[in-house]
Amino acid sequence: MCGIAGIVDLKGYSVDATRLDRMNRAQRHRGPDGNGIWRNGSVGLAHCRLSIIDLTESGAQPMTSHSGRFIVTFNGEIYNFASLRSELERHGILFRGTSDTEVLLEAHELWGPSCLSRLEGMFALAIYDTVSSELFLARDRFGKKPLHYAHSGTEFIFASEIKGVLAAGNVSGNWDACAVSDYLSLGYILTPRTIYEQIRRLPAGCYAILRDGRLSIASYWALLSTFQSKVSLSEADRTSEFLAKFDEAVDCRRVADVPLGSFLSGGIDSSSVVASMRSKTTDPFYTFSIAFDNPSYDESTYAREVAVQLGTRHIDQTVDPCDPALPSQLVDVFDEPFADTSAIPMWHLARLARRYVTVALSGDGADEILAGYSTYKADSLFGTYRLAPQSVRGLLGAWALKLGHSAHHKVGYDYRLRQFLIAGVSDARDAHSRWRELFPSEAKDRIMTREMQRKAKGYDPYDTFRSYFREARDLDFLDACLYVDTKTWLQDDILVKVDRTTMAHSLEARAPFLDSRLVSWASSLPTADKYARGLGKVILRRSMEARVPKFVIDRSKSGFNAPTEGIALDIHRDNGVITHEANGECRTEFQRYCLVVLALHLAKLCGSSVRTEGLCAGGVCS
Repeated sequence: MCGIAGIVDLKGYSVDATRLDRMNRAQRHRGPDGNGIWRNGSVGLAHCRLSIIDLTESGAQPMTSHSGRFIVTFNGEIYNFASLRSELERHGILFRGTSDTEVLLEAHELWGPSCLSRLEGMFALAIYDTVSSELFLARDRFGKKPLHYAHSGTEFIFASEIKGVLAAGNVSGNWDACAVSDYLSLGYILTPRTIYEQIRRLPAGCYAILRDGRLSIASYWALLSTFQSKVSLSEADRTSEFLAKFDEAVDCRRVADVPLGSFLSGGIDSSSVVASMRSKTTDPFYTFSIAFDNPSYDESTYAREVAVQLGTRHIDQTVDPCDPALPSQLVDVFDEPFADTSAIPMWHLARLARRYVTVALSGDGADEILAGYSTYKADSLFGTYRLAPQSVRGLLGAWALKLGHSAHHKVGYDYRLRQFLIAGVSDARDAHSRWRELFPSEAKDRIMTREMQRKAKGYDPYDTFRSYFREARDLDFLDACLYVDTKTWLQDDILVKVDRTTMAHSLEARAPFLDSRLVSWASSLPTADKYARGLGKVILRRSMEARVPKFVIDRSKSGFNAPTEGIALDIHRDNGVITHEANGECRTEFQRYCLVVLALHLAKLCGSSVRTEGLCAGGVCS
């Protein structure tokens, strides 16, 4: 796992090595074990290394291919690199080391962009062709690893993180009004946008080629097609096949030349990962969890019980989400506004795990491929609710907008009822997209300044969701929702959160549930294997009955949110993005947290001071 960066001067001027060094230093947390720069006139590549496989210098980057033609800077892991290496050796290719990076580089030289379809892993990469002067970039199928870029008329700059792009200089710090609109609606920003007008994200499952100053982007993997044919096996055979594919996904992610463990919350996802790890080895390994004093948020008891049964070396830690220094730290970690409160415990969890291991497996992705979220339950109830007259639903929605949220429970029923009633005035697809909505459009109009509103005029974040729903129009509604959530929520919230918080502590996180072979199989399953009778992840529960405690099988989705109740927000000046009226628009703790994070980012942008006295009992002033 690493940080990658590079500059291509489109006017042909030489790239300054000091700029590449600044980009590396900005992302040093992603790769504290090594630092490399390659330059050839108007092109420069940079790399900071977190050594995982092949800890010797033969794994150092940027790396040159055996022929000398191609140069790569690569972030990620290729889990099937051993079998690919054997195939490449049959083609006569000789290897100097044992790294997956070298396998990737030689695979690209032999097969070109089509090599991407052969890779099983997580990655963001850039390969420069010294013969054709083309730059090739790519991201893994789900977007587990980030790749940001700025493309002007004079330069092309790319890096793993936004801070890496900004460190190169010559990039405007102006905010994108449409990205602000995304954030206020969703709590995150939709790809390809970032908070900065000049910086974009390469979409998941895509590659790009920079040729003669022009950037072309193409998709190499069609997630939609995996849903379009259904298996015809018996329930027992489907369960057996799912378990076999899941175990294979976990097993290949255990390959590392450094200490490895797993996150463990006590829920079905992480417990399944740990149980699968245990089925493959009798060796001791670490598991990690975070505890809260608030019993509504604390799952540590469940995690300890699972750890005892599975015989892991379990480490947990009670944390204070009200740490006054943490909000500003998270602003630095994410580089742009990000309002998912689960980033708080995730940051603590990654810090804890890094004291013992360099790699940790996680349960991320299970909810998106197997319908684990409560939003799918809301979808199932929506059909009945729509039988009520629209006028009645409209009145209930208006009433729900005035409700506050109980500050004592994790995503309580009062919050869920509020969101359900608000979204209930929409059709089924719009309702699904709005279950997690933070601020409706009328509230956003009072929060955003007139200038921001003018710049974002005509833009609706939910058009992105509608576009994906149109692509999935021939699918069963549940499968369509899973497809849309994978393209939006998973890519731009969940995986962003995991990457930034783990890499902030130089920890590599691996997600077996997002093995492309497993995802393709899960997509082809009948929907009853995913959601039935108010319960999600049906096939996972069936497959784990003999491996994990019964209480794990029976537990409903809990989530990983942190208690942030009682946030005080006081914006004293008009900063060009949000208005004074924003103070009065917060009716839930999630809305308050959203605006607190936004205020902190604005303060950083403007160079002003911000006072935080803790998220749970303090205030934020700008």
